[in-house]
Amino acid sequence: MSHNISFDLEHMTKVEGHASLHVRIKNGVIEKAELDVEESARFFEGILKGRRYDEAHRITSRVCGICSIAHQMAALQAVEDALDVKVSEQTNLLRDLLTHGMFLQNHVIHTYFFALPDYLGYSSALEMMKDYRDDIHLALHLKKLGNLIMSAVGEREVHPITPVIGGFSVPPKEEKLGSVREELLRWKDKMWRMVELAKMMDIPDFEMKQEHFALSTDRDYTLLHGCIRSTEGESYRCETYKEHFTEYLEPYSTSKFVVKESKSFLVGPLARFNINHRFLSRDAKKVMKMFGLKPPVYNIYKANLVRVVEAFNSLDRSVEIINELLEKGLKQEKVSHIPKDGEGVGVVEAPRGLLYHWYRIKDRRIVKADIVTPTAQNLKSMEDGIKKYLPEILDRGEDEIKLELEKMIRAFDPCFSCSAHFLELRINRT
Repeated sequence: MSHNISFDLEHMTKVEGHASLHVRIKNGVIEKAELDVEESARFFEGILKGRRYDEAHRITSRVCGICSIAHQMAALQAVEDALDVKVSEQTNLLRDLLTHGMFLQNHVIHTYFFALPDYLGYSSALEMMKDYRDDIHLALHLKKLGNLIMSAVGEREVHPITPVIGGFSVPPKEEKLGSVREELLRWKDKMWRMVELAKMMDIPDFEMKQEHFALSTDRDYTLLHGCIRSTEGESYRCETYKEHFTEYLEPYSTSKFVVKESKSFLVGPLARFNINHRFLSRDAKKVMKMFGLKPPVYNIYKANLVRVVEAFNSLDRSVEIINELLEKGLKQEKVSHIPKDGEGVGVVEAPRGLLYHWYRIKDRRIVKADIVTPTAQNLKSMEDGIKKYLPEILDRGEDEIKLELEKMIRAFDPCFSCSAHFLELRINRT
């Protein structure tokens, strides 16, 4: 094996910009492993400056189509925190339902279109169609379940329009929720095929122990509430986020990086699973056992399996929430608030991990904003994972090295992983 190797993996991504990986190895030692996110600046924090506070959730929703609801929820929480607005139980249930719809469709997309092709030997889900046509059709139906939830509650599948400060402009129609529940129950049995396919993934034997962070309430598999808790037993109030986590820039990347005490950490499915697995639904726990998952899990490749577990949990929890809403009856609640100056924080779980919004409001306008995405928080962890795993695979062929690195990065499910083939590899061996 050559002891002096250079890697340059580059390709334009389809939605969120460019992702490149640059690795330099000299005398068998990794001198550099840099994940270069070459995204065009999108200026959302700047766009918010000077806008009315009640526009924040509409604007930040456009940060991401897949995670539009997560950004809406974080923005609404931040504004409500600044204005001291308390929301009703019905509002909390509807927001939870919206969020579970987002999780369901996101995890189905990732499993079938990003993960399975890599592990089953296909370049894309389209190529998989020749052997797994029924499974790809099933994937589209399962994804549609998440869309049905979001459409029923938010009146639109992407960038919902009914969530507002303090609640919802109009509640969903009960007959529509009943119809969604029927669809969820009708497709639940077919969803077990997703487990069968996921069990076919040959997960690499890799472990990188580091601190994981997720929301926690000690009573449910929370996505919108609680404190920030770690696998090391630490617990922080959401409003103290910036006291513990530090944002910084690298000269080779346009994306922000985030560390805790100069060290990488992980947010996302593994973190939520390790911290909140006790509160998964019955069938989600069954799937967990079928995969042989025993917390704590520090193998990032197993995040692909945890997403399947979470998909079951979101479907089950959605049915439970709809049952509770229909049993109590939906009301048209009065939504009002008193404008005032202040600062507020909103922290929620997006499918990829913790999402942080902070706003300062003055004279009904946002004068300063800060948004920290899950991908920014995981970038340093991705680099560290590559540094740890790369020495184990350097003696393999170029195509296999390329695939293994892509599989690792995709396991994090960063926002720039939208393309089924997002990295190109050039290797120089001397």
